[in-house]
Amino acid sequence: MRLPPFASSLLALSALASGCSSSDAPAGSPGSGGAGSADAAADAPVCNAAAECRTASEGAPPPTGGVCLKTLDTSVVDVDGKPVADVVTAACGSNICLQQRSAADGMVHIDICQYIVKPAYKIIGGTKWVSFAVATPAGQEVLTYPPTTAFALPAAGAPLKAGTDAVSGDATLAVADGATIVVDKLNFSKPIDQQFRAVSIPVAKSAPWLDTSLGLELLWALGPLDTTFDPPARLTVPNTAGWPAGQLLEVFMQGIDLAETYAPYGAWAQIGTATVSADGATISTDDAAGSGVPQLTIAGFRKKK
Repeated sequence: MRLPPFASSLLALSALASGCSSSDAPAGSPGSGGAGSADAAADAPVCNAAAECRTASEGAPPPTGGVCLKTLDTSVVDVDGKPVADVVTAACGSNICLQQRSAADGMVHIDICQYIVKPAYKIIGGTKWVSFAVATPAGQEVLTYPPTTAFALPAAGAPLKAGTDAVSGDATLAVADGATIVVDKLNFSKPIDQQFRAVSIPVAKSAPWLDTSLGLELLWALGPLDTTFDPPARLTVPNTAGWPAGQLLEVFMQGIDLAETYAPYGAWAQIGTATVSADGATISTDDAAGSGVPQLTIAGFRKKK
């Protein structure tokens, strides 16, 4: 379960089960894009490529596994390439999470100058936007990412209940009778926020979070983020890739959970297989052991190799 919104106060936090909050940072905090105080701004250490990374206290050693990151720059756009304001982006790890809302022109700049354990660049979308996490490149202290597309989630979804099918647009999530469903109620406290939401994502607009080496051809974002199912739920989506009837597919999921229960944080892992229906119209994850959707995040499909 993830903690409430981080105030981006440059305080090291204890290791978390699943990283940054899906909620927004408080206004006026260093990472929120709020005004803050003039005195605080004047006293703030300069953070740039030449600056030193700070530790929890002066003279203290960096945390074990900590990576020195200086700054993060990117921009947030919509599917048409137009700037999107007020999207919460973050540099997040297991010990600290620094958030920054995109500005009116979509631009994002995060001053970090901290040692972050398991660092990743994230969009923390809550119920409005698709969330993702991508591990930062090894050896890079100054991070610059290409424009990131923010994908809107449906305004409303379908209740999640064992023994029923939840439908969001063209996606159906079948939850087994007697299944255990665990929703992150700290970040999704309202019943409407706990509804199933799904949106198709064009592969061409998935930078920088998609691992292109996997060859995934079909992507779906599923929420509420980090909801788990035991046994895994069956996902059915349209066969927009045009694969032939009966085609066996491999299914991957992106790890946005620092607990890494099903996939590495900021990376991808295979979670099972899927098959194209006999009429070629849809794709469903297989019911065999090891298949299905154990956790809601971003799912990807490719032909079985």
